[in-house]
Amino acid sequence: MPTPLHKTASHVTVPCPVERVQPPFESEQSAAEAQLLQSIMLAIAGAQRFEVALETVLQYVCQNMGWVFAEAWVPNADNTLLECSSAWYGSRSSLRDFRVASEHFTFASGVGLPGRVWLSKEPEWIPDVAQSSEQEFLRVQFAQTMGLKAALAVPVLSNSEVLAVVVFFLTESSPLDEQSVQVISGVAAQLGSVIQGEQTEATPGQGQRRLSSLIDALPGIVFVGGNDPEWSMKYLSEGCLKLTGYRSEELAGLQRSLSYNAICHQDDLPLLLQSIDRAIVHKEPYVVEY
Repeated sequence: MPTPLHKTASHVTVPCPVERVQPPFESEQSAAEAQLLQSIMLAIAGAQRFEVALETVLQYVCQNMGWVFAEAWVPNADNTLLECSSAWYGSRSSLRDFRVASEHFTFASGVGLPGRVWLSKEPEWIPDVAQSSEQEFLRVQFAQTMGLKAALAVPVLSNSEVLAVVVFFLTESSPLDEQSVQVISGVAAQLGSVIQGEQTEATPGQGQRRLSSLIDALPGIVFVGGNDPEWSMKYLSEGCLKLTGYRSEELAGLQRSLSYNAICHQDDLPLLLQSIDRAIVHKEPYVVEY
């Protein structure tokens, strides 16, 4: 049976040149989720079209969370039906057949999995669409043929308006995974804030300001620092004050009054710097509590 869900909040980011300092109470899993959202936000910040941003999100989520197929459904011009968006992702070429079949479907409000999420504005999880009735999942025969089973549908909202419904599939049945719902709902919420209003930049510099606002809204600190003994900070997000008690301008830039090293406990500093060096060499995220 499908499981309608209440919206859940999520804190997130992704593997990229910008690093994030974790508050000590956050788990390693939460750090990975935070990195995922950050990477997605950085990737879509410069997207000139909604469809491009949607496809980027589908690809990042599938590749980082193990989903094999993802699609997006968007309201038509008169807002009466959901139509298949050009944005989609498949982990193998054979899934294109499911995509092609889906292009012939539309969903009214409350009809089928996308239509129900469009109406409720809440995520919905189906443990196995291949075992669903046609009323619950209209494309059940195509899903059975392609071996698609567990599914999660999440709305992308902007000012309570549904801009899209994104749907993700696995090739095995699965009970409700609340962690996946939380993370993907967080990604969808951030996507809604990014594409709210005009899809192209209205004024020079607006994209950079929008990206800065998103980064400042993330938990913890996003920073850019030099790989030198003093760990010289070039940029610190506004989360710096809440986490350290210092304003970003006190710790970053040429006019800083303190180095970031100076506010780290000396017993923790060697492990911290070693972890950063190792992450840079291997081009991978790192998690250190200090």
